[in-house]
Amino acid sequence: MKTFDLHCIIWLLIAVILLLQSPLLGQTKKKEVHPQELSLSDDEIKVLFEKKKDPLFAGILSFYMPGLGQFYSDEKLKGAIFLVTEYTIVVGSLFYFLDFNFKAGSDSGFNLGIDAKRTDLGIVSTQRKYLFYATVATLSLIHIYNIIDAVQSAGSFNTSLQEKRQELKKKYPQLNFGYNADGGMYFGLSSGF
Repeated sequence: MKTFDLHCIIWLLIAVILLLQSPLLGQTKKKEVHPQELSLSDDEIKVLFEKKKDPLFAGILSFYMPGLGQFYSDEKLKGAIFLVTEYTIVVGSLFYFLDFNFKAGSDSGFNLGIDAKRTDLGIVSTQRKYLFYATVATLSLIHIYNIIDAVQSAGSFNTSLQEKRQELKKKYPQLNFGYNADGGMYFGLSSGF
């Protein structure tokens, strides 16, 4: 019987302590916190959820197809210029250096005409051969510049995205977000308590 009375007294003390700590009976009132409305524009939401671009992947894309790395980095005009420029040089060179010969016989078909040929005056001209080498060198330089620019475009995209995210953190201090190394994102709202 004594243990039963002891348990009842302990439970009664716990109930009294909890009741005294209750905000309903407390003398001090906490300030009411009105939650601020958080309304983000579509562009701000895009900045929050946009993934960073991988510069190495952008370079590989531009190696595979001219301008594709710039398209990946959201520089569509620059990507279109690289695509049109390189393909124009390639297609123009094909039409200039290939002899389309559709005669019947053993020498019919396509022949690559980069060798020296005789002019109307009978003098051997090597101009066409050097033009071919110059075209290949120019195309190679443009393509290498295209790859380097794709890597730089992805890097500048990431820098710009980071600056926009910092502006969002300043504009909305209650907004708590960050990004993991594996590309994941955490997002939360801090309260004024």
